[in-house]
Amino acid sequence: MVGTQVWLYTLLGISVLVEAKKNPEVHVTTCLISGNCVLPCRFQPSARDIISWYRQEVLLLSSSNHSSQLQHGERVSLFEEKVASGNASLLLNHCTFQDRGKYRCHVNSTVTNQESFVLLRVEAPMQFLSLKIAQPEIQQLNCSSQGIYPAPHLQWSTEPPLPLQALRPITRMAADRSGLYSVRSSLTMVGSSANYTYICTVNASYGTQTWKASLRKKGDLPTHLSTIVTLLLCIFLHCLSEDMTGTVGQALTIPCFAPRDMTNFTLTWTFMRDQQPSTILTYSSGTKEMNNDWSHQARVDKTQARSGNGSLRLWNLMNQENAGTYTCTFSATQSTHTVLTSISIISTAKATSYARIWIITLVVIALFLLGIALLVYAKQK
Repeated sequence: MVGTQVWLYTLLGISVLVEAKKNPEVHVTTCLISGNCVLPCRFQPSARDIISWYRQEVLLLSSSNHSSQLQHGERVSLFEEKVASGNASLLLNHCTFQDRGKYRCHVNSTVTNQESFVLLRVEAPMQFLSLKIAQPEIQQLNCSSQGIYPAPHLQWSTEPPLPLQALRPITRMAADRSGLYSVRSSLTMVGSSANYTYICTVNASYGTQTWKASLRKKGDLPTHLSTIVTLLLCIFLHCLSEDMTGTVGQALTIPCFAPRDMTNFTLTWTFMRDQQPSTILTYSSGTKEMNNDWSHQARVDKTQARSGNGSLRLWNLMNQENAGTYTCTFSATQSTHTVLTSISIISTAKATSYARIWIITLVVIALFLLGIALLVYAKQK
């Protein structure tokens, strides 16, 4: 049912544009639900002008010599002070869904009869777009919004791009009793979540708005690398490129960058441990102000943050108090970008042990590559 309605709205939009192109006197106007709306109408003024407004050929208002007769309650009126200059625009107060449709402005003057048409579209714009990990155990994302009219269009994408057949979202749309739509779409992350940024884009049916939310979840460096083989597998799977393991007493930088096209944003860092969230700091690129609740242990470079580098610097790490999920969120008009990073903290002894494993692993890799090179050389010889 929802799909049929969305298709009908698309056809309506196309027919409106086609008619507007055929007749230059047709104006397409989009107004917000519950707001006031102006339907334009210009004419050549004369000594005696009779202005009439119709909706679907039903008379709404008739005005002659600045005397108006209303047929549509008190919600419609002219700008009386502007009529003499040839402005017969109609003011429609408290727009409703029932007001959408075709309007006709007819002016009968001592010179000639003049007509123009307005196609009125009514819209309840999106106020927010939420993108969250709903079920961490199965890596499921939920993208949602509500209070929208007409029904919007939602689509998923990734960076780097994945084939469309690899993404299998489940999207549901429904209208409430007032006619406003809610949309919710679920998507299971593909493969290693650390390799992709997931993007949910919602477009208004009339093309007046585009909201975008993106999320990237970084993985941890495994804390138990029992064998060199496991470490080698980790290297080939790129998990070490997302190394977010810190050492007690040391410093750690958690990277986070804004999308290239994002400007005038607010950066927010939060920390989650044992399901207890807390705000670390906020920064506004507009005011260049920063509020840091963790000033004793964390900072973001203001100069770099202004250009979109919101990386968080932590120092003097503590074993359990700093282990958890760090969330970096860039928020701008109709756009958000979120990066979730899980941090594990290890002791100095473990860090030394891992360093030794690294050295041994690099030596093994070097010997392995050298052996291959010698084998290739021997075969060629």
